[in-house]
Amino acid sequence: MPAWYEVFEKYDSGQAYIRKVKASHIEPTEIAAIEKELRQNKLLHDFKLDICGDEIRIFTKESGAANEGADLLKGFLSATRGNPEATWNRFARYEERMRVILTQHKSEREFVFQRYCYRGSIDDWIVIDSGSDLEALAQKNLYHLGKESYYELFGF
Repeated sequence: MPAWYEVFEKYDSGQAYIRKVKASHIEPTEIAAIEKELRQNKLLHDFKLDICGDEIRIFTKESGAANEGADLLKGFLSATRGNPEATWNRFARYEERMRVILTQHKSEREFVFQRYCYRGSIDDWIVIDSGSDLEALAQKNLYHLGKESYYELFGF
C-alpha cells in the first residue's frame, strides 16, 4: 500500500476501508486539550477521535435502544474466558457527534465547533461556536456531549 494511504475502521459502522492520508495542521497539544475536556465529562464513558486533515471528529459510544439487552449479553460474555468488557466493546457502535475544524486566517488560528442537527428540515452539520482560544471553546462546548443540552446548542 502506498505511504499516503491508510487503513481506517469507521467508528459508526465498523467497516474497514482504505483512505488517502490528509495533511493536518492540528498540533498534538490541541488534540490533548480536546481529549482532556472529553475525559472530564462524566457522562461520556467512551469516545473516539478521528483526525482527518484539519478536522477533529468526535465520536461517542451510542446508548439507548440500540444497547437494550446489553446486561444480558455481558452476563453471557462473563461466562466465557478472557475479558468480557473488552469483548463487549468490540461490538460497540459510535456516532459522530461533534467536529472541531481548524481554519487559518493569515497568522491567526481559529477553531470552528460544529454539531450534527437532527431536525428533519436540516439534518446536517451546524456551526455552534468559533474562536481562537481552543481550550475555552472546548470547555464550553464539549460539556454538552451526552446531555440533553446538546440539542439546544445552536450557532449564530
